Formats: sequence, C-alpha cells, structure tokens
Amino acid sequence: MKVVKFFLLLLLAVSLSVSVNAQKAKPKKGVQPRRVNVPHVYRVDSDNDGVPDVRDQCPNTPQVVEIEEKGQKKKIDVGKGGKGVDDYGCPKDSDKDGVPDYEDECNPQTPEQIASMSTMGPRENKGCPWGDKDGDGFLDNEDKCPDVAGVARYFGCPAPDFDQDGVPDEEDECKDKKGPKHNRGCPEMKDSDGDGLLDYEDGCPDKPGPRETRGCPKVVSAAEEAILKQASKIEFESGKATIPEKLQKKWYPILDKVADILKSKPDTYMLIEGHTDNVKPQKSPFPDNKALSEARAKFVMDYMISKGIAATRLKAVGYGDTKPFEIDSPDTKPLTKPEEIAEYNKTKQQKEMNRRVKMTISSVKLW
Repeated sequence: MKVVKFFLLLLLAVSLSVSVNAQKAKPKKGVQPRRVNVPHVYRVDSDNDGVPDVRDQCPNTPQVVEIEEKGQKKKIDVGKGGKGVDDYGCPKDSDKDGVPDYEDECNPQTPEQIASMSTMGPRENKGCPWGDKDGDGFLDNEDKCPDVAGVARYFGCPAPDFDQDGVPDEEDECKDKKGPKHNRGCPEMKDSDGDGLLDYEDGCPDKPGPRETRGCPKVVSAAEEAILKQASKIEFESGKATIPEKLQKKWYPILDKVADILKSKPDTYMLIEGHTDNVKPQKSPFPDNKALSEARAKFVMDYMISKGIAATRLKAVGYGDTKPFEIDSPDTKPLTKPEEIAEYNKTKQQKEMNRRVKMTISSVKLW
C-alpha cells in the first residue's frame, strides 16, 4: 500500500514539473518570435522564375518570349512567375526532345504520346519528328526533293526525264521525243504484222492474229472452238457454283474434252471468264453476281487442275452481269450503270446467253 502511494506522489510531481516548464517556454506578450536568417546566397534568383540560383539549372531563363503563331506575334510568360519552368528552373519540355514547349510545335497531348515519344523532334524542325511529304520512303531531312516522289539512287528525287514524257531517260529510247511508256518513250507506234494491234499491245507483233488472242494466231481448230463454245453454256445450280448431280453426266464429259485440248497443246494458256445475268442471287452463299461469276470460273479452273492441267496455265476471273454476251469483246469495258445492264437482260433468251463461262485458249497469257 505504501508502494502505491509512493508512485502516485511521484507521478503528481512529474506532471507539475512539466506544466511549469511549459509556462516558462511561452513567449511573453508583445515580444516577436525569433527570425531565422537565410543566407543571401540561398535567396538569389537572377531570372526571377521562383527557383533560386543555387537550385536553378537554367539561371538565365527569359521572363517573356515573343513567338509567331499562325502569322501573328504572341507573348508567352516563361520565367515570369515560374509559369513556364520546371522544378529546376528550366523552360518546360513536355516531350523531352530538347526543344522548349514555347518553341515546340509538336507537344504531346496525351499520356500515350508522352509514353511513345511520338512527338519528339529536332530543333531545326521546330520540335516535330521528320515526315515524308511526298511519300517516297525518304524522310524530309534526307530527301533532296521533299515535295516530289523520287528513287533511292537519286536521293529521293525523280529519275531524269529530259523530254518530260514520264519515261525516265535511263529507260527512254527516244530521250528528246515524247512517247508512251509501253513504246519505251518513243512516239512512233508500229503495227508490224498489220493485224490492227500496235506492237506494244500485240502478244505476237510479227504474226497477225485476232484481238481476242492478243494479236496471236489462233491455236484451236474449228472443231475445238465448237467444244469451247459448248462448254461455255455449262449449267450450274441456281445461285451456286456447282453442277446439279442430275446434270453432271452431261457436263463433265464436255469439260473433259476441254482438258484434252489443253493437254494436246502444252504450250498454251486458257482464260476462264465467268458471266451472269442481272438477276441478283437469291438464297445464295454469294453476296452478288460478281462473286458468283468468280466462283463459277474458279470451279472450271479447279476441274482442269484435277485433270492434270498446271495452275500456271489457267486464269479465272468473274465479271458478273457487267459484260453481256451481245457486246462482249476484248475492247468492251464493263458496264457500270444498272439501266445499261438491264437493256441486255430484257428477254429470257438474253439472260440465258449472258449466263456463261467463256473459255479462251491462246499461245500467250491473256491476263
């Protein structure tokens, strides 16, 4: 019991001592607290940007700079009030490319741009990355002709073209006379074999031939031509690129005869062109007539390949309803207007003629 009383008295004595010391520590009324004097060297701020010189890595930052923006002069606060400087007293440079933001025309606008550093560029390009204005694969700072597409051997400039005919001098056989590229830059276009096709478009310029075989002599006989014509009328399932099972015995033997012709003429090629009428496919896996005609031409091509004909000798294309039978020729351009196409699909007979897979065998590729 005596021990408890002793500790209570000791605790009371300590509390009274702390209270007395705290009262002594309070400043007297009317007396100002003592100031801490900061050495002058720590308060010097030569450029008045709010960052003292001892910490300022750019002590000569200008207060205000004048820049030109969209043809007008504009003043920007840089050092003034510390608005345009970072914690080290240097002008802010958001993309860290060494070009201050007030001079940089390509400052990052999003965190993604900052992370990817996609806006970094040299001072000579106003802080922007070098581009490729003419799209020739040479950056503008390396391109000797940045506004005109060029080639590597001329450091981004176009190859010389003395007569300005679009054919470079190194390919032009008539450097002082304008001419088309297909005639090697020369103006004279000959028809050496007199078949109506100029030499540059003639597959056989020294042998006359019809336009449908690119000016080359025909390589199929009249009997073989009749087989190709018969095969072109192949009947497919409506809206599909397959032959109905009940008609396979009729058409497969005819396609076999076409394969036999190609086998007998190993140095020839065959162009397969798919055509349709203007009736849109119904309940079909194909979205339009062009896709349907391509699939049907591809069916014939695949059949020939299955019979041992090399794929390199074959080409399948589809024109849909754009090249009606009545106007189909090598010079015919595909029709584009529905009303024009409709003119050649008025009758049942016209539509039947338009539904075809044309096959042309030639000594040269027709594609």
